[in-house]
Amino acid sequence: MKYQIKFLIIFITLLSCKDKNQRITDYNKSINISDSVVEIDRKIPVNKKPTIKYEKEYFYTIADRLSLREKPSVNSKRIAILRYLEPIEIIENLIDKTETVIDKEDGEINGNWVKIKLLNGQIGYAFNGYIKSLKKLSSKLKPKGIDDADFLINGKLKAHTSLKRLLNYIGKPDSIRSFNVVKDDYSYKIKRKYKNGILYIIEDTDQYFELGDGGWIYQDFKVKFYYKNGIEYEELNGEVGFVSIDFKIKNNYLEYSGMRIDNSTSYKEICKLFPIQAKKEDCKKGFKINAIRSKHDYVDAFYILDLENEKPNKFYFYWYD
Repeated sequence: MKYQIKFLIIFITLLSCKDKNQRITDYNKSINISDSVVEIDRKIPVNKKPTIKYEKEYFYTIADRLSLREKPSVNSKRIAILRYLEPIEIIENLIDKTETVIDKEDGEINGNWVKIKLLNGQIGYAFNGYIKSLKKLSSKLKPKGIDDADFLINGKLKAHTSLKRLLNYIGKPDSIRSFNVVKDDYSYKIKRKYKNGILYIIEDTDQYFELGDGGWIYQDFKVKFYYKNGIEYEELNGEVGFVSIDFKIKNNYLEYSGMRIDNSTSYKEICKLFPIQAKKEDCKKGFKINAIRSKHDYVDAFYILDLENEKPNKFYFYWYD
């Protein structure tokens, strides 16, 4: 009886091992074991971590003309001036480099130095007492304006330049528009003629410009408008001022605060440039931005960034009394 029990135990053990080995063999077949290397799926590399893309967080200067310095000290060399609501990235928070500033309006401002990066790639140090995250920006803050020195057309043309420089860049214009003053005639006739490959457009007008016309020089009927490949400038006495740019023509783009704005720029990216406007209203059809001008600042003037399907369509200057 004793030997029968031992035999039964050995038989059950062997049967169990066979069943276990069969399950292992079946499992190995299902996951394709070969030469002791596990290959679950060749399309997914073993031990490779997935790539995660983190969205950049922008911070903003709430003071105009905040200094960007070479080192974290008020005595360090100033290497740039940060404009109001300029978007920046914080690279390093130097919590041990504390600073206290006495502000004429807000009194004592406590903070520390931070290492930052501008949109144009420039790196330096700034006092974070005047720097806020997007979430902490108050919608009561004054919206950001655009200075006529803040942007370049196609990365080359300034908002204000000479006619000679304009023509050096655009070459022969597609058209030149001018005005012919007529009294007591409100027919507003338009004459067109081609000469040397240029379309000359002459518009009859009375004593007043329509809104938006002649905005930079302001109400001088000697002004002329030069147009080429979606870019328009107005000219008077050899000086020219920016009027408009069409982003859908000839890959035109606007270089602003180190960022390129063209027909592919997303609405989300533009909102980062103009955070207060985006907080206050729905700007998916366009942004209306105060124009800070070196000439004729006594009229209400704006830069309009027109959007189509939430992408930049046109950028132009507009004014009214």
